[in-house]
Amino acid sequence: MIGWRWPNFKPEEVLSPEGLKMLSSGILLIQLELLDKLELFRQQLGQPLLVNHNGLQYRGYRSPHENYNIVKGEKYSFHMQGLAADISCPKMRISDLRNKAMSFGFHAVGYYPNRLFIHVDLRPRLDNHQVTWTR
Repeated sequence: MIGWRWPNFKPEEVLSPEGLKMLSSGILLIQLELLDKLELFRQQLGQPLLVNHNGLQYRGYRSPHENYNIVKGEKYSFHMQGLAADISCPKMRISDLRNKAMSFGFHAVGYYPNRLFIHVDLRPRLDNHQVTWTR
C-alpha cells in the first residue's frame, strides 16, 4: 500500500469504492497535489473537513462508471481525474467555507447552498484565474 501522508484524511474519506480497490493494489487515483491542498486547507481552518460521509461515497475521486452511472456527474468531471473534491465543514456556514476556499487558492470553487457542500478542484488554469459558480 502507498504510504499515506495526510493525517486529517483517511483513504475512505477521499476515494470512492473503486478508488479504494485500486489503492489496495498500490495505485492512488487521486492527485497528490489535491490531497496536499486539502490537508493544508484543513490545517488552516482548524476545523474538520468532510469529504465522503453519511453514506455519500463519491465526493472525492470517482471512476467513470461511478461518475456517470451512480452520481450522474458531469461528462468531463474533474473528480474522475482525481483533481476534485466536494467538501463541507460541520462547524462553519457553507458560505464562509466557500469564501475561505476561494481565498486559499483552489483553482475552482463551486457553491451549492442547498446541498451544504462546496466543490473544490485543481483543474488546469490557462489564464491563472479562478473559476467559480453557484448552483
